Amino acid sequence: MSREIRTLIFRMVAENPMWGAPRIHGELLKLGFDLSERSVSRWARRAPRHPDPAKRWLTFLRNHREAIAAMDFFTVPTLTFGILYCFFVIGHDRRKILHFNVTQNPNLSGSRNNCEKRGPINSRTVSCCSTETQNLESTWFRL
Repeated sequence: MSREIRTLIFRMVAENPMWGAPRIHGELLKLGFDLSERSVSRWARRAPRHPDPAKRWLTFLRNHREAIAAMDFFTVPTLTFGILYCFFVIGHDRRKILHFNVTQNPNLSGSRNNCEKRGPINSRTVSCCSTETQNLESTWFRL
């Protein structure tokens, strides 16, 4: 098999990671190269792989960090053996806390309102829960 075909197979594998040997073989046939699917399969396995997956993930995060926010809903035990429930949102671009709420008695409607009333989460629309989302069962605090 010529070096040109091998290079083309390696390029197709790198640029189209979801394509298998049958698809690459079909594309090569369309381009006028006459070879077997088995040969394509053998060379596709030998194709150089991308660097460490962690590097790809890091590149993705760097490219999209302005649009990514992380959320967590967690509990904190208190000195009086109570439990506080916390809702926390952080923006990845500046590692800034965008939203934080604490309650002693969470309920579904309060949690839903907490998420829905926020709107798009970015540094321009930072706000805490309004008093409209408060009810008798839960008390939300601003940070």
